[in-house]
Amino acid sequence: ILVGSSVSWSASSLNGWPCASPTTSGFESTNTYSHTSPYTFAAIAERTGLFTAYNIVLTNGTSNLGVGFNTTANNAFTNGGSLLTASATDSAFHAIIGVVNSGTSGATVVDGSATSGTTGTTALTSNIFAMDAASGLPLAGKFCEGEIYPFALNSTQYGALNTNMHSATNGWNF
Repeated sequence: ILVGSSVSWSASSLNGWPCASPTTSGFESTNTYSHTSPYTFAAIAERTGLFTAYNIVLTNGTSNLGVGFNTTANNAFTNGGSLLTASATDSAFHAIIGVVNSGTSGATVVDGSATSGTTGTTALTSNIFAMDAASGLPLAGKFCEGEIYPFALNSTQYGALNTNMHSATNGWNF
């Protein structure tokens, strides 16, 4: 369960679907989520401001393990103890999938395009945060969907997930 009191909802953010924006902070789980590597974060989000600051989309605690937008404009990241960035145009919605697996075989996947490399192997040991982290790096934008898988998605699986996230039938149609 994610709880949050400082969130505004836009009823028609992405093709008629509602998405959330933090006003001061985002959602936080009421329970601790612990899991060792491998794991995968996936989210749909848009960064509309703070283009040269970390914008956390989905994370596990103060160490900011998860996915979000990097301190460089037009870049997203996966962090499993090591940061791996990929191109993600600002002020546009993106499906971001972050695969954390065996240190050097991770990936940051943005809208189906994978950048492979080192994402780390740090275990998840804290609460889950959406649009914010315990260290205060809020998303300046909108958050539509997020999930964490307790395994590393392979390229076939994250390809199918990306297709579903973008689908007009089952997804957000973007």
